[in-house]
Amino acid sequence: MIIRWGLTPDNILDDLSHVYPNGVDLSSGVEFVLGNKDIDTLAKLFANLKSKFAS
Repeated sequence: MIIRWGLTPDNILDDLSHVYPNGVDLSSGVEFVLGNKDIDTLAKLFANLKSKFAS
């Protein structure tokens, strides 16, 4: 299973607390312009994931 649609740094941990996907599809929730990812938003998202899952 892959979760998608609107994943952001603010909601990804909540979404991952309900399901255990094989992957995530990051798109509009981390873009500043359609098709262009925002580095700062991605950094925040990965920091949130690391704080939750890194040991």
